[in-house]
Amino acid sequence: MEGGLNTALELLVLGMAVVFLVLLFLMFIMQIMSGIVNLRPAAKTKPAVEEIIEEELAVIMAILNEVNPGHEVSNIQLKLIQ
Repeated sequence: MEGGLNTALELLVLGMAVVFLVLLFLMFIMQIMSGIVNLRPAAKTKPAVEEIIEEELAVIMAILNEVNPGHEVSNIQLKLIQ
């Protein structure tokens, strides 16, 4: 019975070591892929400095009411196109 327990513990430790090494290998692969993708810096965007006037806000709300009728509260993100 003692031999079975030793074998089980050995398999447990060996399995944990193999999983750790595989995860370490995948981490390095992801770092290499991230380095390849991020070779050139992303373009910096400027925030919109103009204030939205009330007429523009009314138009946006009217369009949103057509798209999503009956919902007074919605989590919607707007992207300003210039």
